[in-house]
Amino acid sequence: MKRLFLLSTLFISVLFLIGFSLKPYRIKEYNDSIDVLIIYKDQETPLKLDPYTTIESALNLIELKDDIDYTKLNMNKILAHKDVLNIPIKTETACISINTSTLEELTQLKGVGEKTALTIIEYRETIGLFQTLEDIMNVKGIGPAKFEKMVESMCL
Repeated sequence: MKRLFLLSTLFISVLFLIGFSLKPYRIKEYNDSIDVLIIYKDQETPLKLDPYTTIESALNLIELKDDIDYTKLNMNKILAHKDVLNIPIKTETACISINTSTLEELTQLKGVGEKTALTIIEYRETIGLFQTLEDIMNVKGIGPAKFEKMVESMCL
């Protein structure tokens, strides 16, 4: 009987020590909103949006005029946290948006061929929209020299 008591006490002590050495798994907190910055005519509008909000839904939340070039926007694109969206204006001088331009439009940038344009599109679909023009140098194949050629004709 004494032996059984000692074994059970030893067993409980081992379980107790193991319980203290285990660290509980922390569940990542769910962020119930995303922050997006919309630039329209050099005016920055920060928005807090629900996850999986499309560009179309975000644009419906702010006051815009009829001078937007909707052909340069993919209205069904889902915005991600900290995305920067520059609204293209019809009357602006031509600039190629690295965040919203198509493959054909991106190839119009100096020094950008079809392969580099595909890499830019793949980057923004996997990583997210570019936050600054300089962020395009994170794309494989675009370094400072190529960036200097492109910077005059591109915008966010």
